[in-house]
Amino acid sequence: MEPYRAPAPRPPTPAEIEAQRVAAAWVDLRWRRMFSLALFVGFLPVNVVVYVILAMAGITEESKWFAFAYMAICVVSGIRNAFFRCPVCKKMFNLRSLALECMHCGAGPG
Repeated sequence: MEPYRAPAPRPPTPAEIEAQRVAAAWVDLRWRRMFSLALFVGFLPVNVVVYVILAMAGITEESKWFAFAYMAICVVSGIRNAFFRCPVCKKMFNLRSLALECMHCGAGPG
């Protein structure tokens, strides 16, 4: 007598694969937005803390360079956010970084 075997898992259908891809893209957009928001909100507090720490060490000139680097990271994050492609129609989602739906097909994170 042959031992019981579970049936082999069926491969996902193309529609299921597409749904997983679209869901992953919306998760990526949410992560990008939260990261940009965290950078923006943290800009002043982080720079003040760095300035105070460097002032206690007697080197305040480097805090300016840290602020410029932090600002550059904020800009790159915003640009990356703005050029997100809609996972449904594959066109630019929306150049306004806080838009809630695609300007072409109307799809939005779900």
